[in-house]
Amino acid sequence: QIYWHGDRESIMSIDFLPFSNFFVTCGYDNDEHMFIRFWELERNKEFNAAGDKEDHNQSLEWMPVFKYGDKSMPRPPSVVKFSPLGNFMASGG
Repeated sequence: QIYWHGDRESIMSIDFLPFSNFFVTCGYDNDEHMFIRFWELERNKEFNAAGDKEDHNQSLEWMPVFKYGDKSMPRPPSVVKFSPLGNFMASGG
């Protein structure tokens, strides 16, 4: 299980912006109340294709990098979704 919202809170929904490396997640975050987070997949400079897995980060070719979060919602939504062309994003639940 992946925890990207708070210390132990799970992701409720994830959606990728069409034609890009950006994606959005939503979930509960008890500490920061940042319920929607925006990310970008970036190539991992430490990636080790030879298979030396001493450091977990070396085993991932692409890494999610947090860009910014939205704290404007009073409670966490259960779903986030980009429009087909990527010019809108909706959340609800």
